[in-house]
Amino acid sequence: MTHASQNTINTIDFSNYYYFPHVTKQDYNRAFNIARLKVLQTPELLLAIASKKYHVKENSLRQLIYQLKQKQRNANSLYNTYNKNNKILSDA
Repeated sequence: MTHASQNTINTIDFSNYYYFPHVTKQDYNRAFNIARLKVLQTPELLLAIASKKYHVKENSLRQLIYQLKQKQRNANSLYNTYNKNNKILSDA
């Protein structure tokens, strides 16, 4: 066995990793859900801190939290941006 082949055997192939240090997508999704729950339960927790702690993508976490808060506001018809509050104005 040559020296070059020994080096390729001992190195770790990071191309199989979904997002470092998560080995599979399932591991990443589990960590992402934990980070999401922590941010929703404790509003004073910053997204950047949660994303670094659980090794998830900050932009994805920020977008999901924004969508969840927007959906919650729209459920009360306070900030409806989808024009789904159709009211019947006449008896016809």
